[in-house]
Amino acid sequence: MAVGLFTFHAYGTWWPDDGRGYTRKGGGVVPRDTDMAERYQERAASDPVEFDEQMQRVLIAGMQDLCTRRSWRLHAVGTDPTH
Repeated sequence: MAVGLFTFHAYGTWWPDDGRGYTRKGGGVVPRDTDMAERYQERAASDPVEFDEQMQRVLIAGMQDLCTRRSWRLHAVGTDPTH
């Protein structure tokens, strides 16, 4: 049985200066980089975004709809302001 985990970060909530490191396309999780964080912030298209309660409900409803349309079984879903 295939199992999937979908994770969405709100824009600008996980910069390269995070103590856990950050994710680079094709590179996985890489160590913290304060210089790269400055470049990210300089190039940011907008201020960081957090998901309010209404948007969290929309995200959950969207995942439920996707799973229904694809005949996938949804075991659990959760949100917080940054995911």
